[in-house]
Amino acid sequence: MNELESRWTTVGGLRVHARVGGPAGTRPILLAHGIGVSSRYFVPLARLLAERHRVVAVDLPGWDGSDSPPSALDIPGLADQLAAWLDAVKIERPHVVANSLGCQYTIDLAACEPERFERIVLIGPTVDPRYRTPLKHAPRFFVDAVREPPSLLPIIVRDYLRFGLRRFVATAGAALRDRPEDKLPRVSAPTLVIKGGRDAFVSTDWVEEMVELLPRGELAVVPRAPHATHYAAPGTVAALVERFISG
Repeated sequence: MNELESRWTTVGGLRVHARVGGPAGTRPILLAHGIGVSSRYFVPLARLLAERHRVVAVDLPGWDGSDSPPSALDIPGLADQLAAWLDAVKIERPHVVANSLGCQYTIDLAACEPERFERIVLIGPTVDPRYRTPLKHAPRFFVDAVREPPSLLPIIVRDYLRFGLRRFVATAGAALRDRPEDKLPRVSAPTLVIKGGRDAFVSTDWVEEMVELLPRGELAVVPRAPHATHYAAPGTVAALVERFISG
């Protein structure tokens, strides 16, 4: 079993937590979490990838393990925080594997700084334009919740309580206002989009549209997997990531 260790770095006066593992000297794989939930739900995938790669799973400010900023950050704000942390820990051109909201701030940063990432993997990328209202989006939390592995529930509950309702609502509002489809044509890094076959948040039409908009995009579907595909099927996702980053 590849164990991960916790490390903290002070960025802009805030202590930022990351889980780190794997052999030094290899190009790092950055894991970017979704809304509310911390890097804890990346641990199963991180342990598999750490067999051959340096893996770094960050908790951005406001998420469990890291200090919280005075107010919730919007998507560009999260992208800026990620860039500042990468600079602080001196990680250049990592591969990045993102889930859900993590896809949005990854896309934002990659569109603004095309040389920031080597290769990008987007798992369950939000926000699907077909569900871009609270009325359409909120019920999908409950639909997807019953499809996720039961062991994910205590992680989500613990992390969401730490994140807080006010910060969650503000972050969700910023996510719904974000338009990743406008930024995708400026993401020049090779990008793999992964969709769980039972993802309640992401439609097949949306991920196919994403691949069309990306200059160097491709799509993979993991049958029967929910939104947190990397947690429900870590072995399958690890194999897809390995194949993709090896070119």
